[in-house]
Amino acid sequence: MRPRVGIRTIVRQEVARTIFANNRIREMRQKQGMSQADVARAMGISQGSIAAWESGREPGLLSGLQLAVVLRATPTDLWPGLSNALRL
Repeated sequence: MRPRVGIRTIVRQEVARTIFANNRIREMRQKQGMSQADVARAMGISQGSIAAWESGREPGLLSGLQLAVVLRATPTDLWPGLSNALRL
């Protein structure tokens, strides 16, 4: 038997897919002339985390905001779908 999933959970999952579908972390990192190691060092995390994010795993909210600062970008530069999600 499948667990019951509420409509709010489904909506959050769909919003997350929309937000993170067009992940631009690699593009923005390269635009700044930074390696994964450079970004990881600036954030105090592992290079593996950066690689995972560039492969499609989304960072948590605080990590995403910190990443935007390190890359001199706005959160909506990294995740264009975010501006649409914020209007919900």
